[in-house]
Amino acid sequence: MLVLTRRIGEAIFVGDKIVITVLRTEGNKTRLGIEAPVHVSVDREEVRNRGGVQGTDLLLVEQTREHRRRKMNLKEKPYAFASHRK
Repeated sequence: MLVLTRRIGEAIFVGDKIVITVLRTEGNKTRLGIEAPVHVSVDREEVRNRGGVQGTDLLLVEQTREHRRRKMNLKEKPYAFASHRK
């Protein structure tokens, strides 16, 4: 396991197409922003452990996927994290 320290606003790149950014910290909670291509599945541990997504979680996942698809269709930003690319 690679262990990294990041401050608010700092990012971690996973390969060429995934960016994880620290957005906020409050006590023992950290809010992360994850930008990845549509075909990459990003799940919370508890969702993955319960064997899938159901009910209202499924609706949220579908809305998120649709939002990501729309972002991917923009010609000037082929990836959601294009602003981080060199």
